[in-house]
Amino acid sequence: MSTWYYWVLCFMATDLAYYFHHLVDHKSRAFWAVHITHHNSEYFNLTTGFRSPAFQPLYRYLFFSPLAFYNESYFVEKVNFAP
Repeated sequence: MSTWYYWVLCFMATDLAYYFHHLVDHKSRAFWAVHITHHNSEYFNLTTGFRSPAFQPLYRYLFFSPLAFYNESYFVEKVNFAP
């Protein structure tokens, strides 16, 4: 049940979910108001990169929760990714 392409697909899907989450944070005025704490430093350093807004966990799960429904058997049977 642990085929390599499933794990690669999960990694790519997680990265894509984070990309859309970050994109929405930059494009939406409401989400930007929360996300701006990540960008308000004059100099970019390690602490700036890890700075996380307090209200972000309230909506971040919306972008990552669809990943819980990924099923390896769907990709093997429906998409014919079988080796």
